Amino acid sequence: MAAIPTLAEEDAKRPNREREGIVRERTRIVNRMKSCLARFGVRNFKPTLRKAPERLATLVTPEGVPLPPNTLLELRRDMARLRFVMDQIKEVSPVLLALASKRRTCWCMRSCRGVCGIDEPWRATLVSPARQTRAAANGKRKGSPRRATHEYAAE
Repeated sequence: MAAIPTLAEEDAKRPNREREGIVRERTRIVNRMKSCLARFGVRNFKPTLRKAPERLATLVTPEGVPLPPNTLLELRRDMARLRFVMDQIKEVSPVLLALASKRRTCWCMRSCRGVCGIDEPWRATLVSPARQTRAAANGKRKGSPRRATHEYAAE
């Protein structure tokens, strides 16, 4: 039988869940924009770039015809939604970083250069000892990079 989490434990999970939902929303919007452009044969447009809104006005189909006006308006609205969602991700990320720095400490024996994920806790992966042993056995080839082990201890 599983223990029922307390309100404080559930509240501690909230920022991570919120970020996951916002990232899903960003992916949905980007996929929607790319599929709309693919119908017109435009495949080299990246909506997440900083200059994407300016580039949107200059997009043309492979035949050299500009995009239809209603499609262009729809894409501009999607671009505005995307910017809003990306701003929300930027707001939530420092909150996660602050929570992670309180909860976790990296006891890495080597210089990890950001691989451990303390600066971005949602990307951190914990490797089991069995997997480390298999990786060490497979990594005996000449020239294969060694990977630092990371242990996280709750404070």
